[in-house]
Amino acid sequence: MKPLTIAFAALFLLTVVAVGGLAVAHASDSPAAPQNVRAANGPNPGEVNVAWDAVSDAGYYRIGWIALEDYEAITAVGGDWLEGFVFVDIANRNQTAHTVARLTPGIRYAFIVATTDALNGDPKWSQWAYVTLNADDSPCPAAEPAPTVTPTPTVTPKPTATPTPTRTPTPTRQSPSAAGHKGNCRVGMTLRPGESCGYPGAEERFVVYEDGRAKFGSLGIVNSVIGYSNSPVNFAAEKNQDGTWTVTRVNGVGAPLPSLCGLRMSFPGFFRCEL
Repeated sequence: MKPLTIAFAALFLLTVVAVGGLAVAHASDSPAAPQNVRAANGPNPGEVNVAWDAVSDAGYYRIGWIALEDYEAITAVGGDWLEGFVFVDIANRNQTAHTVARLTPGIRYAFIVATTDALNGDPKWSQWAYVTLNADDSPCPAAEPAPTVTPTPTVTPKPTATPTPTRTPTPTRQSPSAAGHKGNCRVGMTLRPGESCGYPGAEERFVVYEDGRAKFGSLGIVNSVIGYSNSPVNFAAEKNQDGTWTVTRVNGVGAPLPSLCGLRMSFPGFFRCEL
């Protein structure tokens, strides 16, 4: 497995306050991020004990992890590595450790811990800690001897008609029709469900589905805010209360890129929010 350096020091989440109709990001002040995060093999195969220094004013701890081979497999095909990222939230009861079970022995994992002041609150992330799980050396159970079967006379069955298999319908996604395409995306353009626009000079499209969710290019479907910044494409849009979406940034012009909720990353260069 090739070496991996995760391309950011810490993941963090920003709170957005409306000022004069624009979104201005402010980082949460408390609680502080956990320090001295460690990961070590647990007493049983497939277990890891994650430990950290106590943060007294934390309401919850969020423990997250990803197998490095999953990270490499996902990013090798251009996927979003968060597809392989798993986390669990636990209330702060003065504990400074948590055991993660049902992992794969022999695999190297990366672990990270965050603090929040409330369940699903803004997380302050620690540095990553790494550990390779011990191999499972427990012996396999011995196979029981097969019982002796007395053969019975063979009866030739009558031929039966083979039923015609029923074709399972292919799932379809409610995509905007060609009639709903509004040309190039522009700052201030509002799209209703079933409509779309194209990024000027690029293949990416911004699509609003009939259920009110939206998608830009190869990003996942989101429900409230979407942003993308990966040269030369620079795009953002926000959902309105009536279910329409308004384009807020195109080609570096318009409102600043959103960094509202979810994880902000320095690779591959996009932000997204799912509320």
